Amino acid sequence: LFDKSIHLKNHDPKVRLYLAEIYYRSGRDAQAEKSIQEFVGHAKASDLNKYIKGFSPEQEKRQDIHIYKKMVLNRLYEIYSQKAAVFSEMLVELKDEMEKEREEMNVEHRTSNIEH
Repeated sequence: LFDKSIHLKNHDPKVRLYLAEIYYRSGRDAQAEKSIQEFVGHAKASDLNKYIKGFSPEQEKRQDIHIYKKMVLNRLYEIYSQKAAVFSEMLVELKDEMEKEREEMNVEHRTSNIEH
């Protein structure tokens, strides 16, 4: 039933997060993780925003729903934090490389001006 629901709503990545909640609730943590990873691989920021705001105020008050949503959000936070750290490192490396390239171009430009 879970897998069938993904195929029926495959165009909507946040369905995977709702399934992750159900998997957590039924003790199927490995499948919850798989659903979350699939969401991360296919989702846009707007999908995450829709998921966060997806419950009505009545549903938010129910602790049995809320705890599983928190589990999903905590896992998403961990994943996106790891990705952000990797991208930060890549940006630093890219910036350093661009500065080296710029310096080499400046040296070449000064050398060329001296020769003329």
